[in-house]
Formats: sequence, structure tokens, C-alpha cells
Amino acid sequence: MQLNAFSIALIMATLINGFLVYFTWKKRPAKSSTELFFLLAAITLWSFFSIFEALAVTVYYKELFSALTYIGLTSVPVLLVLFACSYIELDQWITKPRIGL
Repeated sequence: MQLNAFSIALIMATLINGFLVYFTWKKRPAKSSTELFFLLAAITLWSFFSIFEALAVTVYYKELFSALTYIGLTSVPVLLVLFACSYIELDQWITKPRIGL
């Protein structure tokens, strides 16, 4: 385990995102809060696994955590578009077939 400034910054980012996820979940009745919740949860997941990737010493664990970061990483652009469409009230664009794409 190699704790350095980058790892500490990732830990702080994950904690801040975790708090934002929690408070967004509490404000669910607000406009676009569900989409924002899932977006922030994906970013938190991405930064969480990035911590372990940065702290890993062996190549095996670096590859493992690098692969796990892609769960959050690939979700972020889609969730960002869903959040933006919901926020600017283009809900007619958000259909189940389009979300599946």
C-alpha cells in the first residue's frame, strides 16, 4: 500500500461524493434528484475503486481495480445526459428504449 497525495485526494473526493449521494437521496422529491442521485453514485463508485487502484502494489490488483472502475466510469456519460434532459425538462426524450441504448 502506497499512500500518497493522489490517494488522499481520491479519498477526500469519495467522501465528499458519498455525502452528496446521501443528501441527494434525502431530497428525492425535488426536480431531477433521482437522476442526480444515480449520477453521483456512479461518480462515487468510480472514485472509490480508483482509490484501491492507486493504493495497489501488485499488477494483478491494479488491473482488478482498474476493471472495476469502469462500472462507474462508463455509467457517468449516460447518467449525465439523463440528468441534463430531466433538468431542462426534455422528459419526452427519456424513454425506456433510449435509456437502453
